[in-house]
Amino acid sequence: MKRNWNHDELLKHFGLVPVEKQLIGNKTGASRLGFTVLLKYFQQEARFPINAGATDVIRTYRPLLEALGVDLLEGEEISAK
Repeated sequence: MKRNWNHDELLKHFGLVPVEKQLIGNKTGASRLGFTVLLKYFQQEARFPINAGATDVIRTYRPLLEALGVDLLEGEEISAK
């Protein structure tokens, strides 16, 4: 997966369009985040993660989630560093 994205590319590839917002609309909290990450992963990689621990998803999205203050493994916000 590409490592450096400009603002327009981020919006194009990771923004949610109305139909995607409808798909995640009935989910809350960690399930909403997890579903959204898997949806965008599938769109980028054309497959779902292979392993049960979703190591490739975590490795791919960890920098983005950390920038947002979300700990994917714990489902809680990351404390300020």
